[in-house]
Amino acid sequence: MRLNSDGTIDNSFNASLTTFGFVSSIVQQPDGKILVGGNFANANGTARINLVRFNLDGTLDATFNPGTGNDNSTITVAVQPDGRILVGGTFTIFNGAPRQSIVRLNTDGSLDISFNPTELSVGTIANTSDIIVLPGGKILIGGRYMPGNSFQRLLRLNSNGTIDATFTPGETGNGSVTDLIRQPDGKILVSGTFATYNGQPRVAIARVSADGILDAAFNPGTGANGFIQKMALQTDGKVLIVGAFTTFNSTSRNRVARLNTDGSVDASFNIGTGADNLVQAVTLQADGKIIIGGSFLNYNGVPRVHLARLNTNGSLDTSVVSGFTNDQRFFVYELLTQADGKILVGGLFNAYNGIPRNSFLRLTANSAPTRTRFDFDGDRLADLSVFRPSNGIWYLLNSQSGFTATQFGISEDRLAPADYDGDGRTDIAVFRPSNGFWYILRSTAGFTATQFGAAEDIPQPADFDGDGRAELAVFRPSNGIWYIFNLVNNNFTATQFGISTDKPVVGDYDGDGRSDIAVYRISNGIWYVQRSTAGFTGTQFGAAEDRPVTGDYDGDGRTDLAVFRPSNGIWYLLNSTAGFTAMQFGIGTDEPTPADYDGDGRTDIAVYRASNGIWYVQRSTQGFTGTQFGAAEDRPISNAFVPLP
Repeated sequence: MRLNSDGTIDNSFNASLTTFGFVSSIVQQPDGKILVGGNFANANGTARINLVRFNLDGTLDATFNPGTGNDNSTITVAVQPDGRILVGGTFTIFNGAPRQSIVRLNTDGSLDISFNPTELSVGTIANTSDIIVLPGGKILIGGRYMPGNSFQRLLRLNSNGTIDATFTPGETGNGSVTDLIRQPDGKILVSGTFATYNGQPRVAIARVSADGILDAAFNPGTGANGFIQKMALQTDGKVLIVGAFTTFNSTSRNRVARLNTDGSVDASFNIGTGADNLVQAVTLQADGKIIIGGSFLNYNGVPRVHLARLNTNGSLDTSVVSGFTNDQRFFVYELLTQADGKILVGGLFNAYNGIPRNSFLRLTANSAPTRTRFDFDGDRLADLSVFRPSNGIWYLLNSQSGFTATQFGISEDRLAPADYDGDGRTDIAVFRPSNGFWYILRSTAGFTATQFGAAEDIPQPADFDGDGRAELAVFRPSNGIWYIFNLVNNNFTATQFGISTDKPVVGDYDGDGRSDIAVYRISNGIWYVQRSTAGFTGTQFGAAEDRPVTGDYDGDGRTDLAVFRPSNGIWYLLNSTAGFTAMQFGIGTDEPTPADYDGDGRTDIAVYRASNGIWYVQRSTQGFTGTQFGAAEDRPISNAFVPLP
């Protein structure tokens, strides 16, 4: 499957492996085809043992057939300039032929018999964790080897597979090499579980010359207190490292760190409390943002199950959420940024956002800005805002740009704020029942007016097609029909879903980046949801008096079922990942105003109290706050889509 940049699914990519199969290596060839290695028995229903090649759209490439494959896991794959493929791992046999931990294949997957590293078969131990094809055709391999009963962790092979005796790497003790990166200047970064290199202290990371000699200019001090699994080299020469460590050179760095070119910790890269469990994969995007994967459940205290995107300074990019569920059997092990910016993800998992997928998927680099509801200044924090019917003025207390007041609308108008032009900022907008017009003041594209709807209609603008821009949408109680109009392509749809007493509760319930048609039926407390990818569902949650307060309260990218009960002031949440919670917050006359006020990717419980004009907000990361902003007659903007009882 393919996912949008905010962690949602694009079903045009659907490559599947064995249930509970494991992906440890992903490589994209220059022609766009994708090599995947790991431990599995089939791909897209066809026998492929531990190695497969997919076409760019996720279909199986039948022209690549490795036969019976290898007898144990594939850990790493590399492609030579001539198209031949190097495969490393823990195997001893490939397609019936003896091959100890490394093999070279022809472009069709058949064994290349001209490459036969017999010297690696002399010892009793051999596993290859990474491979680099060097200029001139020689091959650098890292892992754990015992050629001639002499332990080695780093070897250079000639193009025919024999060991290159001119390469003299240092000893790395009892450790092993996990990752290799060749810098543009030819020097090699080496990471792993070792504590020394050629007798010099180098804990878990070192840099060596092209000939294997330790580079003293790269000095990581006491290094990492746990192994380094993967590295990524930035264009400025700084090095990202991830793994099992919690400190680096005695500086707290929970499993993610960035090093300067001399090996010292980059203090400007601030991860906060970092990841709460092992990080096993890292990749860079073209804009400098960083995607990490592993076994973790939280990053800097914010839920991010197995997958997270970081800003260039190490902080969490709250616009991207993970669709993995909290299941300790599963993890992300490999990440790769394709040439077109899409992200390939491998590991061990069986679903994403509730949709069955086995161990391999793709994220799409979507250029549409990320959106936070009721964020008028585009800083990803919801803003305190009210509409005053007596003068038609929108008063905004923007979290970034401060106070503004804009006259737009009349007292009869129904509020319809949304991001209509896809610039990442909520636009001021109203629906006028008397003439069925939508009046929209787009923050980038300017003013527009469109006639769409009738006097009884309930406006429900949302992004139903996943293009980053809200469509005009109304729910008509008299016939239970949803009418949706796309402002970009003028596409119109009408869908019967609901009855006259239902309350519309639009949200992205399956996390695919598209808003779903949904209603809450007060007569039985059932939520009926037509999910755009995962299909229909009905769930009983709530009572007749309850007010639906939809939002993503656990930060997993999916809208949660939630209600506010005026009789006791309790918020009842059925989180899609975190499960059931209940919290007393507010009184019966309060207007619920759920939104993400602290920008952590989670909807916050909040109310507006008309009697004193105070906003009471329980932020999920930054805690409680109370702010006076508004008058008794004002309509809080973030209450615009909370149905009345």
